[in-house]
Amino acid sequence: MSGQSNDVARLFEMRMQVIGRLSQENAEHLRIVQLRSGQDVLSMKSPDAAEINAAQQDAEAQLEACEQRIGKLELELAEIDKEIATAAQKEN
Repeated sequence: MSGQSNDVARLFEMRMQVIGRLSQENAEHLRIVQLRSGQDVLSMKSPDAAEINAAQQDAEAQLEACEQRIGKLELELAEIDKEIATAAQKEN
């Protein structure tokens, strides 16, 4: 019984670590979205500015990479939640 409780505690610790990383990635996502919004405003002022266009493309690539990391973390969290549910059922 205590071995299962240790497993559940370990799973909750893993869950908290993933939630922390997910929170960091969400903050990064917000930062990139805000950066891109600022670039959109600058682009309206100077639509042909190569520097702004390059920065927008870079921000898009960063945003896509960030969204992929968030997706992976969400899948990892879902898997841990399944393991927690399974462990909880075994204890009952």
